[in-house]
Amino acid sequence: MLRSHAESDAIPARREAKSLAVVIPAYNEAEGLDALQAALDEFRRSLPYTNVRVVVVDDHSDDQTPMLLKRACERHDWLSYIRLSRRSGSHTAVIAGLAQCDEDCAAFISADLQDPPSLLPEMIAQFRQGKDVVWAVRDGDDGQGLFEGFASTVFHSLMRRISNVGELPYQCSFALMSKRAYRNLVQQAGLFPSLLVDIPRLGYSVGVVPFAKPARKFGTSKWNISRRLRLLFDSVVSASYVPLRFMIYVGGLVSLLGFAYALFLLIRALSNGPTEIAQGWTSLMVVVLVLGGLQMLMLGVIGEYLWRTKEGTRRDALFLIEDEANLRSIEDH
Repeated sequence: MLRSHAESDAIPARREAKSLAVVIPAYNEAEGLDALQAALDEFRRSLPYTNVRVVVVDDHSDDQTPMLLKRACERHDWLSYIRLSRRSGSHTAVIAGLAQCDEDCAAFISADLQDPPSLLPEMIAQFRQGKDVVWAVRDGDDGQGLFEGFASTVFHSLMRRISNVGELPYQCSFALMSKRAYRNLVQQAGLFPSLLVDIPRLGYSVGVVPFAKPARKFGTSKWNISRRLRLLFDSVVSASYVPLRFMIYVGGLVSLLGFAYALFLLIRALSNGPTEIAQGWTSLMVVVLVLGGLQMLMLGVIGEYLWRTKEGTRRDALFLIEDEANLRSIEDH
């Protein structure tokens, strides 16, 4: 049974990092797999005293990614591959990869090399000094377009302001975690995982390594507007009660204004006679429609929370593995 961080032993002054797992979610990345393998192989040689294993999680790609990954596993014993039975998103893919790990520490990076593996040794150094979570934080926008940079800024600003989570560095990109951190992350992951919410919730000590994000050299980003909005919505609803509290404030304000307006109409009708009531029909309908719209919006937000609560009680698996190569069981590590 996995222990929670509250039950874990005290953090030692310095820890060993004899083994490292690198989890990489991939979706339709066939174009850049050769460059990814070369970069990972070079990174492995830069850590001669650390056993590095790479787990690539195919998020049900529909191009040549699965075939190329299986061929790569035949050439590299340090590379493992799993394919999910349905597309589940990169955050779920990372959880699926971490569930296969038992190394001293584990990191997750993107497959497009915009999260450079060469940054991991510096992150491992902070892990050895006692940090359980080390975030790589962007301090440059070379790899971001105008919209991407704006969307990222808005997302992180909202998450820092309204999320009920622990420390979340601004513009964080990827992370390295201790064994107890990533195993507790896997154990506590719900049906709607968000790494930017679930990792800070663990409450472990945090380190930061800044880097300038390089420009994308191949492929196209899979993070379109709809997926960004979905991640933002999932993260906010999963980590914050602010939408519910906001509805209370708005509802109270609208009710107060409604009572004040009703009192104004009553006084005006009594002063000017019954005909004033008929003349106020338009304004009355406007008020009814506005209040009806607000009520429907509030019911929708409440329904979203109730739906997620219902989904959380189901025993559905977060992910299912359809295929694998070079995958070792945890007992074999």
